[in-house]
Amino acid sequence: MNIICDLDGVVIEYDFPTLIGKYFGVRIAQKDIHAYSLEDCLGVGSDVVREMFSKEVHNKPLFVPGAINALTYFMSRDWQVYILTNRLYFMSEEALERFLDLYCIPYTGIINGEIPDYASFHIDDSPQKLMDTRERTRIGHSLLFSRLWNKKCKNITGELERVRNWKEIKERIVYEER
Repeated sequence: MNIICDLDGVVIEYDFPTLIGKYFGVRIAQKDIHAYSLEDCLGVGSDVVREMFSKEVHNKPLFVPGAINALTYFMSRDWQVYILTNRLYFMSEEALERFLDLYCIPYTGIINGEIPDYASFHIDDSPQKLMDTRERTRIGHSLLFSRLWNKKCKNITGELERVRNWKEIKERIVYEER
């Protein structure tokens, strides 16, 4: 079984109110992060958000509960776990590999351009990334990891399966194996 997995928002999470206070000097509530684009949430340009992420992607991660355990379980079953992440805009593939290894994030490989011909599952918090991947390769199941910023996604094609946590992801993937 092949699994494509995003990092940020799925395996790793950010404390956005704290980061926004640190970089922009304003206080906001978590519920104010209502769109995938921080630029749209804050009313700022892309350059300042890129600057923030270019620094933050190298810091010690805050893990989404259950993520590492589930990925470890998948790898123990000899399933392939490929990382597809926007972090490659901020760090080289080698730097990303060092980061993944340093923080013991299980993975088989990093997708940097070419996507496998087929994946059983793609897990992401961006509806757009899930659908873009579906257009480029055959995907068995597109799992949309529920976040405030994708809560209002209408899923008009019906091709996205919403999951709320890693327990649900693991159950969904193990069920498919049967």
